Amino acid sequence: MTLMCPTGPIPCPPCSRPCPALPPLKEISRAAHGIYCSDFYGSVLWGMSLNTVESVCNAWRKGLRRVWDLPLQTHSGLIAPICELFPIRYELLLRCVSFIVQCMSSDNSVVRTVSHYCVYCRHMLSPIGANAIFCCNYLDVILSHIGRINQQFVWCVY
Repeated sequence: MTLMCPTGPIPCPPCSRPCPALPPLKEISRAAHGIYCSDFYGSVLWGMSLNTVESVCNAWRKGLRRVWDLPLQTHSGLIAPICELFPIRYELLLRCVSFIVQCMSSDNSVVRTVSHYCVYCRHMLSPIGANAIFCCNYLDVILSHIGRINQQFVWCVY
């Protein structure tokens, strides 16, 4: 058996056991998509009500269609369940709420006080407060119950 590299074939070193079978390319790309394409660093600070978030969600669904070989006509509401994932909008909302709740329960009194003030007093004048209100409205939760939003709750809402 030989392995291909840019400079030419590399012979496989002889060994006493057979070389393991490689998984199909589609299985590798699906696993890699789940591992490497779902970080969304900094997404907790995005304005969740902005149209750009919807653009990210559309691009994500198009990527899932391609990775999973789904027909282009597959309804966007069916893509996430077929792939056994949260819809990306719910995933982003859950991450945002988790960040807000962590800030509001921080050991640092400054972080805790400022985040409480932003969420409960300066609603739409701070990004965290605006995101808290948007997430609560989207998930139909009272703002004072934002700490109850977790993965199980979002599965029930979805």
